[in-house]
Amino acid sequence: MNVSPQLSVIVPTYNRRTVLAQCLSTVLAADFPSSGFEVVVVVDGSTDGSADYLRRLAPPCSLLIVEQHNRGLAAARNAGAKAAAGDLILFLDDDIRCPPKLLASHVQAHQRADTALVVCGPLLPDPYSCDGLAADWMARSCYEHLAMMSRNGGRLQRYQAWVGPNFSMPRSLFLAQGGYDEALRGALEDADFGFRLCDAGVNFHFEPSAVAYHIYAKSTRDMVRRDARRYGANSVLLCRKHPHYRARSPLAQLGAGPWRKTWSRQALARCPFAAEVPLSAWCWSAERLRHLVRLRCLGTQALQWRSSVMHLRGALEEAGSWAALRREFGVTLPVLRYVPIGRSSAYGEAAMAQQQLERDLRWLAQKGYTGIRPSQWLTWLREGKALPDNPVLLAFSQEAFTSFEDALAAVQRYGFGAVVLLATRRPGSIPRQDSMASMSFKQIRLWARRGIEFGVAGHTQQELAALNFADLVDEVSDSQRELTAIVGEQVLVFAYPHGVYDERIQAAVSQTFSLALTYTKGLNNLANDPFMMKSSAVVYGQSLIELWCQARWGYNPLRRERDHRSGRPARLSRG
Repeated sequence: MNVSPQLSVIVPTYNRRTVLAQCLSTVLAADFPSSGFEVVVVVDGSTDGSADYLRRLAPPCSLLIVEQHNRGLAAARNAGAKAAAGDLILFLDDDIRCPPKLLASHVQAHQRADTALVVCGPLLPDPYSCDGLAADWMARSCYEHLAMMSRNGGRLQRYQAWVGPNFSMPRSLFLAQGGYDEALRGALEDADFGFRLCDAGVNFHFEPSAVAYHIYAKSTRDMVRRDARRYGANSVLLCRKHPHYRARSPLAQLGAGPWRKTWSRQALARCPFAAEVPLSAWCWSAERLRHLVRLRCLGTQALQWRSSVMHLRGALEEAGSWAALRREFGVTLPVLRYVPIGRSSAYGEAAMAQQQLERDLRWLAQKGYTGIRPSQWLTWLREGKALPDNPVLLAFSQEAFTSFEDALAAVQRYGFGAVVLLATRRPGSIPRQDSMASMSFKQIRLWARRGIEFGVAGHTQQELAALNFADLVDEVSDSQRELTAIVGEQVLVFAYPHGVYDERIQAAVSQTFSLALTYTKGLNNLANDPFMMKSSAVVYGQSLIELWCQARWGYNPLRRERDHRSGRPARLSRG
C-alpha cells in the first residue's frame, strides 16, 4: 500500500545539469525519513541531458521526473505542484544547496502553526559560487533581504512576501490560489503570487533555522542583458496587476529628482549602450583585478548601474514609448498654494488680487498646464489612472480671496480643478452654524457640486502638538467629519497648520485623510509619501517668471521664503 509523502520538494531546471546535480545531492542526503518526502524535478525543455541524468539516479526517496517544453520558471513550478503528492510543497531552484536539517525545519514550522501558512527560510550566498561581480552583487542582495525579513518577529509584511525558492506551503493552498502567473515569465512571478496570497489573508512566517544556500553561477552579461531587462518589462506588468505596488516599485523613482536626472533617465532608456560601453569596461577591469578590494566595490556599483539602465530599457519596451512610461510612472505634480501675504506675516489679512489669479490661470493654460483635483492625483497614485499632461494642483487658503465666488468662477472658466482649504473651527471661538470663514455652507455645497474639492486646514500647530495622541486623533477625525457633512462627500486633504507637523500629527492624519500638504517646496511624484505632499506658496505681487519656476521646479529661487518649521529663513533649494 502506497503512503503519500508528507513533503514534496519541487525543483525546476533548465539546461543546468551540473548545478542540478549539486542541488540534488544535498536534497537526497537530507536528515529526514525517506518515506516522508519526494523530489519532483521539472525539466523545462532542457537539451543538456538533464532528464537522462535523472533517470539514472537511484535515490532513497521517491523521485518524479516531469518533462515539458520550455515554458519558463512559473510554468515549471506550477507543473511540479500539480504532479506532487505531498501535503506540503517546498520550492527550491536547481542552484540551491540544502543543509541536512532544511526539510525538517520547514515541516516543523508548519506543524507548530494553528492555521495554513507560508513558511520561508533564509537564502544565503553559497561559498562555492563563482567568484565575480555578479556573485558579489547577489550576495549583498541576499544579506539585505535577510535583514529585512528578520524584522517583525518572524512575521513577514506584504512587500517581503515574495514566494520563491526556500518557501513552503500546503499544496491545497497553492492550488486554491491558482499558482504562479505564467505570463510573468522568468521575473517577478514570485512577487505576484505573494501579493495574491496576502490579499487572500494568508499568513507568512519567517523560519530562521530553514537556511539554504544559493549557488550563483550567472555571468554579469546574463545578469544585465537578460535578467535586468526582463525584470524591467515585468515590473510594468506587475504594477498594472497590483497597483498598490506602484509606489514601491523601482519605476516609482522615474519622476524623482531634478530635471537633469529625468533627462538622463530618458536618454539612457532610449540608448542604453551609451552607458553600457564605459560601465562594462569598468566591470571588466574590476573582474580581473578583484584582489583590489576598492576596485571590486566600484565594479559592483558599476554593475548595479548597468542593471538599472537595462531595467529601465525593459520597462520602456513594455510601455511602448517614453511618453507612455512617464505618464504611467513619472508624472510630477506642482502644488501652488495661494495664501494672503501681509507686510509682516505670511498670514496677514491682505487678499490675493483677483487680477493676478486671472493672469496666472491664463498663463498656465497657455503653457499647457491643467489644474487637477486632489482625488485625481490620489487615483493616479493608487490605480495608475491617466492624468492630463502637465498637471498642477491649485490650493486656496480660506482667506486668500475676499470673494471666493469670483475666484472659483475664474478657475472653472479655464477648465481647472482646485482644492479650498478650510479651518472647520477657529481657535477660541464658536463657528457660526451657516458659514465657515468667508464661505457659507450653501456656497460650499454649490462649488462642491461643480467639481471644486475641499480640504481641512486644521488648527494652529501649537494646539495640535499640545494634545495627547488619542485627543489628536479625535480632533483630526472630527474636523473631517464636520466638513464631510457640509460638503456631502468624503474630504481627502488635510493641510498641516503653518506647514508644521511631527510623527504624531502625521500618524493621526493618516488614519482619517488620504493626502496631507506640507510647506516643503518641490514637486510631488509617485515615490513621495502622500502625507508629506510638497507645496509652494504663491504670494501677492509675484511675477510670471516666479510662477514658471514654481510650476516647473516646485520652488521659487527668486524669493527667499521663510522656513515654517524653524521660523528662520529657508535655504534656497537646488531642486
